[in-house]
Amino acid sequence: MPRDMRAWIRELENAGELVRITKPVHPHTQMGALLYQSREKALLFENVDGFPGWKSLGMAPANLRHAALAYGTTVENLIPTAAERALKRQPTELVSTGPVKEVILKGDQVDITKLPAHIAGSQETPYIASGLMVARDPDSGIPAPYAGDSQQVRGAQRGHASGHFHRPPPSLLHGRGQHRAVRDG
Repeated sequence: MPRDMRAWIRELENAGELVRITKPVHPHTQMGALLYQSREKALLFENVDGFPGWKSLGMAPANLRHAALAYGTTVENLIPTAAERALKRQPTELVSTGPVKEVILKGDQVDITKLPAHIAGSQETPYIASGLMVARDPDSGIPAPYAGDSQQVRGAQRGHASGHFHRPPPSLLHGRGQHRAVRDG
């Protein structure tokens, strides 16, 4: 199983399941169409037009072969392997450094419009697709793990998420029923 995104990209490439796109591709005008057309291969956009220094990986996993590769198994054994692992919780370790912490933005530094989120189909605003986020309940401060089907970019510090909470935050359990973004300051 890949330990990080770089390892995942290497595994896809070594298995012949990755297409590197080096020509400039703009996420608001071209990326969505290319992702839609790719049913069999993951796409790594290495030159994201308008977003210098960014790369974007899409359609990974695009199919059951990719999922099996991620789990280190075969397509035939994917379901039992995934089910077995879902039942085994792995302890997490909080670390003070690492690739995920190379860039930390807080408060007014946060601007999600600077992420190369693509526009899919007839949508008019960019979406971060198949995202996973950990948010805090705005009332209790309790972490609320959330699996998002998509997060719509609505402004520098505004977004809308659709998906489901793994453990609903207390504010949703007490009838507020509203998601809202808060920022750490």
